[in-house]
Amino acid sequence: EKAIALGKPKKESYVEAVNNIVVAYCNLGEFDEAIEQGRKYIEEAPVYVSGKGYPRLMNNLAYAYNKTGRYSEAMQALASGITKEKRRLNGYLVNAMTETLFAAYGQEEDREKLEITEEGGNKFLAVRLRMARILSDLRDYGKAADFLGPVIEKYPDHELAKELNEKIQTQLLKNREQRKLMNIANHPPYDESILYQAALDLSHFILNRYSPLHFTVGWLLDKAETASRPDDPFVLLYRIKWYMKIKAKEKLIQKLEESVEMQPDFVPLLKLAGNYYNLIGEQEKAVNIFKHILDLYPGEPNWLSYEKRIVAFNEEKTN
Repeated sequence: EKAIALGKPKKESYVEAVNNIVVAYCNLGEFDEAIEQGRKYIEEAPVYVSGKGYPRLMNNLAYAYNKTGRYSEAMQALASGITKEKRRLNGYLVNAMTETLFAAYGQEEDREKLEITEEGGNKFLAVRLRMARILSDLRDYGKAADFLGPVIEKYPDHELAKELNEKIQTQLLKNREQRKLMNIANHPPYDESILYQAALDLSHFILNRYSPLHFTVGWLLDKAETASRPDDPFVLLYRIKWYMKIKAKEKLIQKLEESVEMQPDFVPLLKLAGNYYNLIGEQEKAVNIFKHILDLYPGEPNWLSYEKRIVAFNEEKTN
């Protein structure tokens, strides 16, 4: 436990130490103590602690909960770990969730708590349906489809499965469409005009790697615009990034409003606008944009952050 006290600010030492304590008690078969110590140190965690390693800690804490038959709390721990994932869900967390649902299926009270349908005693069907719903709620529609696929194949007339599959496939299609639109390589002017491509590539390099030439970006974007059109989404995006870099606040706000009006469905542009409005305290504008982003691109990697801001805004408005 001394390792916890020696944890370095903004490092994962604290989380690693807590995880080691939980694992040590689990190895001794002292699962209640593992839970107590894990929860204690999580509640007492200093504000500076890095979240790195947190999903692994939650996985081990869930293991202790499972060993004591506390399946609902195990699922809560795993869900907490999943929300800290930066990209797609780690396989071990998904596997742990599946194992927890299988273990909980045998008890009616646990099934009710975890919203597992009985499905006539068909554990395979019940657990796969519940996992597909959980993963869909976590907006990992690819993994949700993987869980649901064998169910659709084996039970093609199952109403709940068909309804859920339709929703998942719709969201997957939206995600694919948005990823295609956000890739500049798929943008016709980038493929058709050497001038456009060179101006955008050079602007990207200067904005990200060479600040002494920031003053040239406006000229480069004007050239790119002549090779495309005034409402070109990538030109608008880079112009806003340029205004942010050179701190041209008045021009930035004006261009944000104009750009969102011209390209209301271009997600990279909406993300910049929503985050900027959030930063300057225009919460209603930000929230409306975040809602629109999630409608266009339901699997957007920052979905949880947007959802939290939407919920916080709604709660504040209600109060």
